[in-house]
Amino acid sequence: MDINNIFDTSDVDQSLKPEQSNSNSIISNPNECINVKFDDYSCIILLNILKTVTTGCTDLMLVDSVISQKSDNKQLTFMCDVSRLFENKKINMRFSKLAEKREILEIIHRQKSQLNLTVKPNLYKFYDRITELDISPAIPKYITNQFITEEDNNKSLGIDQATTVFSGIELDKDVIERMVKMSKTMSTSSMFLKFVDDTMTVQLTPSDEKSFTIVNLIKFTDGNVKLNGLVKFNMYSIASCPPPIYMNVLVRKHQTGSVIILEINSKFLFTSLDPKDKKTENTNSNMDGIDFKITTSSTLV
Repeated sequence: MDINNIFDTSDVDQSLKPEQSNSNSIISNPNECINVKFDDYSCIILLNILKTVTTGCTDLMLVDSVISQKSDNKQLTFMCDVSRLFENKKINMRFSKLAEKREILEIIHRQKSQLNLTVKPNLYKFYDRITELDISPAIPKYITNQFITEEDNNKSLGIDQATTVFSGIELDKDVIERMVKMSKTMSTSSMFLKFVDDTMTVQLTPSDEKSFTIVNLIKFTDGNVKLNGLVKFNMYSIASCPPPIYMNVLVRKHQTGSVIILEINSKFLFTSLDPKDKKTENTNSNMDGIDFKITTSSTLV
């Protein structure tokens, strides 16, 4: 995947827990059939959300129209309620090779065709007036990216034991664009957070240790907790979220040191899909869209 194309827009309580099923059925009623018609905005946003998820996930597990799953390497968790995109219907789907299926759907959508979905117990059918994409549900135990509840995710991160260092700090469009372009130039997919007392600096360094280059991308001051050290995160999935990004930084102390927790909050906007709408370029806090969240943690050294 080309990192320069991650912003391209041309182109949901009791749920059925995946491990509770012993068959391929993903609908509680074996005779149930759910039909969805996607308008153009919903289709574009769905494709863009799936594109971001593919930066860390091979498979997709959708439970009651909610995406909540860990990345392949278990370091990130992607969370998003996409029920609005499915006409507020509770959709359950699970399939492997997410990137492949997303690319096929994008090819269909590029021709500005009406995309539809029919969900049956043992078949998901995406189709327009010409083409049908039939997907059989993947067997739950073979899904790499299993559904995880927000409660379980917070427990695994130790959120209830953490203290907020920075809340709602913003990485705007300019910062994200610089991050993407500089990381490509420096052949790196990592970003570092350097803490000095109450100051945090977002840094980029090349993968080549002989380069001796450090980019201090942006600095934040007046943190609630004084820390000293360096922590490394994979920036690729984070940078694939539409800007601006609002980031919460937390710290959890344990016997051997400190763990830094990041909560990345973004929004896939409906209004920003209109090229004539320039008001949405630098802000999304009050705009209509689909909230998207990534959580991750790493040890401070």
